[in-house]
Amino acid sequence: MGKPKLTYVDTYLECCECGNILKIWRYYSRQKEVGHIKHMYCYKCKETTPHKELKYLWGVPKDRYKGKGKIGIK
Repeated sequence: MGKPKLTYVDTYLECCECGNILKIWRYYSRQKEVGHIKHMYCYKCKETTPHKELKYLWGVPKDRYKGKGKIGIK
């Protein structure tokens, strides 16, 4: 018997200072509500700034997110 497989979901965070969007992965059971504020390092601002949780990229223009994968499709 092995460990049960944990499901990850991708979550998008927007920097409140510069508007940069980045993606993190969370366990499905550990998701946060939309609008949750997480303080983390922004590579564009070069400092720790608050990031707002978006969940999915619905309504976010493609040019603001340059990651790989499908945008806003779940």
